[in-house]
Amino acid sequence: VAEKPIKKIVLATENLGAPAPSYLQAGQRRTRYIASEYLKDNGYTILPDYHFDNAWKQALRTYGSAYDPTTGKIDTDSWRAAMIITATSIRDNTDADAIVFVDVFEHEVSHGYGMKHYARFYGVNRKPALKGPGSGVPIDFDWYQPIKAASVMVTIYDVNLNRIFISRGGIDTLYAIDIKSSNPKFIRKKKLLDDEDDIEEGIELAF
Repeated sequence: VAEKPIKKIVLATENLGAPAPSYLQAGQRRTRYIASEYLKDNGYTILPDYHFDNAWKQALRTYGSAYDPTTGKIDTDSWRAAMIITATSIRDNTDADAIVFVDVFEHEVSHGYGMKHYARFYGVNRKPALKGPGSGVPIDFDWYQPIKAASVMVTIYDVNLNRIFISRGGIDTLYAIDIKSSNPKFIRKKKLLDDEDDIEEGIELAF
């Protein structure tokens, strides 16, 4: 539990761990912006991004990147050291009460066999999306096959790096059923995480 009420926040501009894949980067930026507006609307003060950015860049100059894109792995020692440098700088140079990470992450879900074939994850129900003209989804379609979805994870640390909150909220599935062919199948949507209402719902669930 935080020692004092959280009023002033530094919103991290990096993910807590591996970055979102390239096809979700725009959605990640959109989600952070909407989260920032949500926090302001709820009475929190968001300090300028440079407080996090400058400290993080200094940590990278000292320890190098903790994320290896070739393996997709995080060097936990480098990550911990970078977090310590960043938190120390924020603690020494601002009056922030907390550092908030708002991270989009990808995970598996499946649509059920119910009437509406909802995919249910992290508090949301999402209907299957259909792409293209066609005769619909065949009766023997495998609704339980795994597809990817995106959700948001909110993690809050105080400036001494004590984790005081973590939660998740669902956003949307990333795949639609292509019904143009005689053999409909799931394909990744061209527009990902572009529905602000879905993002807002996920953020409200996560906070």
